[in-house]
Amino acid sequence: MQTVYIFGAGASYPEGAPLISNFIEKSFEMLENDPSEEIQNTWKFLRDYFGKDPKTSQEARDQFPTIDEIVTIVDYAISNNISFSAYHTTSKLVDIKRGLVNLISATITKCINSNRVHLQFAKELYKKKSQINIISLNYDTLLDESIRECYKSSEKEVINYGFNSSLTSHPKFNLLKIHGSLNWALCPFCQNIRTYKNPVAHLLYREYDKCPICSGAYSEPVLITPTLLKSYNIQRLNNVWLAASEALSKAERIVFIGYSLALSDYPIINLIKSAVSQRSVLEDVIIVGINADKELLGKRYSKIFNNRIKIAFDDNGFTGQTHWNSLFPKGLSIR
Repeated sequence: MQTVYIFGAGASYPEGAPLISNFIEKSFEMLENDPSEEIQNTWKFLRDYFGKDPKTSQEARDQFPTIDEIVTIVDYAISNNISFSAYHTTSKLVDIKRGLVNLISATITKCINSNRVHLQFAKELYKKKSQINIISLNYDTLLDESIRECYKSSEKEVINYGFNSSLTSHPKFNLLKIHGSLNWALCPFCQNIRTYKNPVAHLLYREYDKCPICSGAYSEPVLITPTLLKSYNIQRLNNVWLAASEALSKAERIVFIGYSLALSDYPIINLIKSAVSQRSVLEDVIIVGINADKELLGKRYSKIFNNRIKIAFDDNGFTGQTHWNSLFPKGLSIR
């Protein structure tokens, strides 16, 4: 059965990654005293703009908005050429946006303390001979590292990221990170993306490699930040979306892992709906989450997908399992 796995933030949470709801708390805990100029300027902006001066991570969580709200506010001001103050001018806000990207990248990198669950997942799929299609909305490198761990002795590239808009069988792992990744760097001149083994997004404004294609530099991160004003204007990243669309159009089953399919993710919903309608081969959807979310997510997914498509909910959460590639789990069915 052709299966596509879609990873949301809830999949990385067991490995230590923060969620939107606790992101600022974790950032403050890890980086409040970080010496880098970009991050210190970000904290200064938050204190000035919101008029708050938290002393603890819990106070930061309670006093500042969530990270997606903060990024949306900054993006709106930049896109509409609005200055917040005589100090926080539009040009300064561009620097603040870069600081927020650094904050996001550094927070995720510092918070993750394991890849046990993702490695178990990758090892199970590694046993299969067929093409593996994974769409990830996460910036972290948990899947990347886990897949490479399965190919320790290989010197060849073992992941196809979809930069050329196509799926491959060699390598068989198609890891389509449609919101970008912490281990990608963009040359803004020729739009080429270079991949690294480790996260580099929070280092790129200070350290970067020369681009061999145009003699420019891999100086910008490739991250679609958590905002309501998402911009998808990187050609190579658009190619990743095309590869994701191809994978979804062929899917007979979609497994959503730790993903709420929120209304604010309308580009994702549109991607899934338009791709699935191309061939109409999708038979069932399996949602992997926790029991507390079962009723809410069940209703949400039932509204999005056609009534002919069966839906099941695995409330064990993500434990690295891949057994959904077999028969539809009727005991978990919610429709």
